[in-house]
Amino acid sequence: MSEELFKELKRTEEEAEKTIANSESQAEKIIKEAEEKAAKILEKAKETIENTRAKKLQEKETKLKDKKKEAVEKGKDKVAQLKNKSGQNVGQAVDLVLKKFQEQIE
Repeated sequence: MSEELFKELKRTEEEAEKTIANSESQAEKIIKEAEEKAAKILEKAKETIENTRAKKLQEKETKLKDKKKEAVEKGKDKVAQLKNKSGQNVGQAVDLVLKKFQEQIE
């Protein structure tokens, strides 16, 4: 009877070792899958961040170009106004000089 008990104990021990080995194998597989998922999530997050950064940079560049264009247009308008005003002033100055000249001649 003790031999049968010994065999039963040995069989139970072997089954326990198989169960432990199987559990360790499954745990390793679960950990590996979790690490792979984490790596994919991290990569996707990095992509999202990069895409968002690139989009915001493009938007800011577009706004800057628009502001620059607007400033150039305002500058051109101001120059045109100044030219127009200076042209009027020249015309007035010529009229004044002619008037003074006529007054001196008369």
